[in-house]
Amino acid sequence: MKILIDGRTITDNPSGVGYVVISLLKELSKEKDFEFVVLTRKGLPSIPGLPNVQTYEMNQDYQFVGFNRFEFEQVQLPKIIRTVNPDIVHLTDSFGLPILRDRSIKYLLTLHDLIPMTQYRELMTKIGGIFYDISIRVSVNGADEIVCISDFTKRDLHRFFPSLKTKKVEVIYNGVDFVDNKPAEQEVKMILEKFKIKRPYFFYVGGFPPRKNTINLIKAFVDFNEKNGNTFQLVLAGRMSQKPDIIKIIDNMNAYINENNLDQHVKLLGYITIDEKTALLAGALSLTYLSYYEGFGLPVIEAFSVGTPVITSSRSAMQEVAGENALYADPSNIEMMSNALAIMARERDEYVKKAENSLTLLKKRYNWPKTAKQYAELYRRLHAK
Repeated sequence: MKILIDGRTITDNPSGVGYVVISLLKELSKEKDFEFVVLTRKGLPSIPGLPNVQTYEMNQDYQFVGFNRFEFEQVQLPKIIRTVNPDIVHLTDSFGLPILRDRSIKYLLTLHDLIPMTQYRELMTKIGGIFYDISIRVSVNGADEIVCISDFTKRDLHRFFPSLKTKKVEVIYNGVDFVDNKPAEQEVKMILEKFKIKRPYFFYVGGFPPRKNTINLIKAFVDFNEKNGNTFQLVLAGRMSQKPDIIKIIDNMNAYINENNLDQHVKLLGYITIDEKTALLAGALSLTYLSYYEGFGLPVIEAFSVGTPVITSSRSAMQEVAGENALYADPSNIEMMSNALAIMARERDEYVKKAENSLTLLKKRYNWPKTAKQYAELYRRLHAK
């Protein structure tokens, strides 16, 4: 069985969807009855860590949304599909189904979230939004099967597409690379010294689009810290994208920090490596992940995997992931967020136990071999139809 997989989100140092795709491929490539051809972005003729997987390199740069992506998927992708002649096309980046397509080929769509259809629509121009609206409807209605990465995303899908047949939608959770060995204290100290971080500190890791709610998090932290002798730090890490929405948020955060003389208490680190992230999570008082909307919420699991408790949002997929093991707050209420920080500082030991107790269930639910097995079974069912 030949499967064409959309791997355009893969980079030399993949994150987000690219990380999901390459992690899935590492497991799926062990299956003997599949032949994979992976569509890669321009400048990536092979996949890091998977040199033996066949690739088809694009002749243009990858674009999240916009005319170039739409033109590629509607004009060039059908030509590539005819050349590769797969049995199944697996679109891994939430949308991108060709309007004119060979109906003898099965199309599988992995849907991570529907953020651009919510009030948190972001990171796209007005024209880009038009192309997204067309493509998401074509993709959802035209796919033979749809995989959602959480029950929350599945509910959103049926909310926005109420006439969609339930039988062609299923949930397959992403896997997670759990940390088998918590970083040694000396390793944590080295990273803290590198970034000039002092304990105790709360830690946020993720991007900086508006829905991540980082400005409200800083304001809540300042309120909490002033009530507690200004003895804590807040550390925020994430890729500093050049998207206009993100630049505006980062500028606003820096302005707020400067205007309120918070340099010693609030630190923006930018992009950090996986080892640095793990060490910073391990050394933190807690993860503070109070986003307005998430399709999955990977940092919550990453924090639990090193025994670090979590303060997170009482909205979206985080409750599905964390269950009763996290401390929740309304991300739109700064006072509630501040109170949650105070509770965590006061009752951390209780939430550490919850974090540690959550691991057995989480490892059973979110592991790549299980995820790959579910996708392999789905490929076989699709091929048999």
